[in-house]
Amino acid sequence: MLFKLILTGFALLGVYLAGRYHVVRRLPPAPLPPCVEPSAYAPVGGGASRPGAQSRSRWPLLVGAIVVSLGTIFVYRTWRDNEKVVQIRVINAANGQTTRYEAHKKQVHMRTFQTLDGRTVTLADVERMEVTEPE
Repeated sequence: MLFKLILTGFALLGVYLAGRYHVVRRLPPAPLPPCVEPSAYAPVGGGASRPGAQSRSRWPLLVGAIVVSLGTIFVYRTWRDNEKVVQIRVINAANGQTTRYEAHKKQVHMRTFQTLDGRTVTLADVERMEVTEPE
């Protein structure tokens, strides 16, 4: 849950910085002093017209890369967790008989699951299910 809040914060920060970058790019250039020639203030190497503007233009890219990286990590970890194989033990409460199954974690639902070999198992009212991860 904390990861989702941090990811949302980075996304909001990225949107804020992208908006600031857009506003800064639209500002008119600063007026030149009347006693100085315009060629003295020409940008060198085709860079930005204001000092420090080029370093600010990298912030949205950096924040965007961080947000995409964190999102990718979150999706991968969720996928990896759902692909784990869990052991399921179905216990009949009436006679104590147990049956063991294996299934992917994402295939286990309330009273139904699908085993690794494709069988769908639905529990009766007198049965209970214990799900454990193998060690």
